Amino acid sequence: MKLGFIGIGRMGQGMAPRLLEAGHSLAVHDVRREACAAIIDRGASWCDSPAQVVQHCDVLLSCLPGPAEVATVYEGPQGILSNAKPGLLLLEMSTISPQQSRHLAQQSQALGMRYL
Repeated sequence: MKLGFIGIGRMGQGMAPRLLEAGHSLAVHDVRREACAAIIDRGASWCDSPAQVVQHCDVLLSCLPGPAEVATVYEGPQGILSNAKPGLLLLEMSTISPQQSRHLAQQSQALGMRYL
């Protein structure tokens, strides 16, 4: 399966390697490229932006520090919503409010994506 992972921080560094170990291809992005160095060394592909990640995957996992980062990654000019293709499955694991999550789910659904 072609997976993408945005946010290779404290939580992502534990999760992303497991996806590679399970045999999936993995495209990654973080605001700090050095945070992705170990996972890239294990076979993940680096992407310069969230927009690039969504061009390389069918399922996207995001694990970001908080609401502001999630808003930028999803709704910014190089973000997920303005660059992803219909049919993408979004798995959002960041610490955000139910209201922000519902908002992103509605936007995703309107663009033909699924959001969990």
